[in-house]
Amino acid sequence: KRRQERELQQMVDHEVKRSELLAKQQQKIDEMDRRAKEQQRIKEENEKAWIEKQREIELQKKREEDEIEAEAKRMANERFIREKEIQDRLAREEKERKKKAREEEMERRKKADEARAETQAILDAQAELVRQNRLKMEK
Repeated sequence: KRRQERELQQMVDHEVKRSELLAKQQQKIDEMDRRAKEQQRIKEENEKAWIEKQREIELQKKREEDEIEAEAKRMANERFIREKEIQDRLAREEKERKKKAREEEMERRKKADEARAETQAILDAQAELVRQNRLKMEK
């Protein structure tokens, strides 16, 4: 009877140990699963944060490129306006020079015509005097 009790006790002890061992193993497995899930969650959070950071970097880069492009357009527009003003001023000055040259040429021609007319009048007057003198001499 004692031997049976002892064997029974050994079997119970063995079963208890086996049960404890299984419980410990299950606990280790559960802990490993928990850690794996936690690591996966952290990895996903990090990936999400990295993606968001990359998106922010790209947005900032786009904003900077847009600012540079806008500044380049503004500068090009200002340069165009300055060049147009210079061209307009040069065109006005050229027009004014031509107008002045035309007026000077007209004035020169007018004076030349007046001088020719005056010379012709003098020549005509001298020719008349010569003619009158000839007439007097012939008489």
